[in-house]
Amino acid sequence: MQNEKSLTIRRIIIYLILTFAPAYFFEIVTVDKDAESYITSAFGGNTLMLYPALANVLTRLITKQGFQNNLLKFNLKGHIKYYGIGILFPVINGLLAGTIFSAIYIDHFDLAANIENLDGIISIIANIIMIILTVVFELFMGFGEEFGWRAYLTPELEKLLPSPVAIAITGIIWGLWHAPLITLGYDWGTDYPFFPYLGIIAMCISCIFLSMILTYITKKTNSVWPAAICHTIIDAGMMFMSVLMVGYQNEDIFTEHTFTYALLGMLICPLIISIPMMISMFRKQESAV
Repeated sequence: MQNEKSLTIRRIIIYLILTFAPAYFFEIVTVDKDAESYITSAFGGNTLMLYPALANVLTRLITKQGFQNNLLKFNLKGHIKYYGIGILFPVINGLLAGTIFSAIYIDHFDLAANIENLDGIISIIANIIMIILTVVFELFMGFGEEFGWRAYLTPELEKLLPSPVAIAITGIIWGLWHAPLITLGYDWGTDYPFFPYLGIIAMCISCIFLSMILTYITKKTNSVWPAAICHTIIDAGMMFMSVLMVGYQNEDIFTEHTFTYALLGMLICPLIISIPMMISMFRKQESAV
């Protein structure tokens, strides 16, 4: 038993080194703050999200763990609703964040006017089609992170810790993995107190709540794909839903209040949405004891 525990810890350490080392290298060593694109290495910028997946594969090979329980099957039968949750969460989250953001910063919120300013339904449909095509293109990237965090790190941590603790630790690690990017102003901007430390802390908390949601649909389906789809839509389409609520004529307000929007879209709203999922997981764990 002790040997198995030691082996699990060793695997986690190897996985973290393989995940963090290349990401931090490209996010720190190849950065030019004066350049329009901070990460000057095209290879690094285009492969960042793949390192968690690569670390999963390499850790299994290095430690002779094998590829059983890899969560790569789609398992669609009986689980379509959880794929639906993966698709709908970013949409609902974006609409909710945009609505709250509008209530705070927009003097006169008029959804009809916002739609009109999008040149009507045809423009909305065109934007949605663009998002769908982007999601299909970027799914490989979303898979890159989820095959690492949800399909490997969380299950390994669960061998040592209760599931809610493992999910929280995964979230903190996931947030810290983004830390160099946060110092460059990604996601949370730069105009907030205690920059960049508050942003890094906020990112870690945000990733805990997002981990709750992504782990929930992963466990329910025993597949990494719903989380990969959800992650991809968060990256590709959640902002569009918020802009729809705020209105393109007010899009500059996002730039002026980046931290507030990130707080809503990446922390507060995911917390609200994740509560029933966490209650479900807690109850399941208690009934198994």
